[in-house]
Formats: sequence, structure tokens, C-alpha cells
Amino acid sequence: YQSLGESFEIDFLLVSHHGSNESTTTKFLQTIKPEIAVISSGDDLHPTKDVLSRLQEAKVKKIYQTKTMGNVMIGMKDSGAYLCCCESFKIDVAFIIVLISIFFFVMLKFLCEKSTINKVNIKKFFV
Repeated sequence: YQSLGESFEIDFLLVSHHGSNESTTTKFLQTIKPEIAVISSGDDLHPTKDVLSRLQEAKVKKIYQTKTMGNVMIGMKDSGAYLCCCESFKIDVAFIIVLISIFFFVMLKFLCEKSTINKVNIKKFFV
């Protein structure tokens, strides 16, 4: 881009290297002037705050991040390009613990109804 000597506008920018500090320089952003930026990352280190600041300073209208929005798809139709975000299903650890607890409670209740275990003691334990 340095040899072009002029700037031009693009619609979509796939931010390189997951938004690390070495990627997407201010000069590069000033040259291409993207409207939309897509950052593919999944860890807490990327994208860096510096890259996000540079994108905002370059007046990028919308920044999509796969780590917060899930899958980001860009497609083409006769009428032009389109962008679609599909939020990933994220399971919370607390949610899993609750599901396992409910499962064991239901199983224990079922076993108590089918056995000779003292039901009063079991009820006191769970109430």
C-alpha cells in the first residue's frame, strides 16, 4: 500500500493477525479507509486495545469481533455484499453445575421412591 501513493475506500477489512499490535497500522487504515472491520479472535489478548483505538480513530463505522459476536459471514448477492453475525452458543460453567445438580436430585428422588430408604431423612436433607 505504500507504493500506491493514494488512498481508496474499501467496504470490508478482515483485520490481520487477530488484531495484534503489529497489524493494521494507522497509515494502512488511512490508505484503505474501511467502513467495516471484522476481527477473528477467541482469546483475551486479541484484539489489542491499540488496534481497536486505531480502528475507531480511522472512523470505521462498525467493528465485528468473533469472540463476542460468534461467526461473522460476508457474502455476495446481485444487489451487493451482505454481512451476517451468528452468535455462538456459549455454555456457562455455573449453568452446567445447575444442570448436573438437577439431574442428580431427580435421580435421587426416583431411587428413593423405588427403594426402602427413609424418605423423611432425604426430604430434610434437600429442604
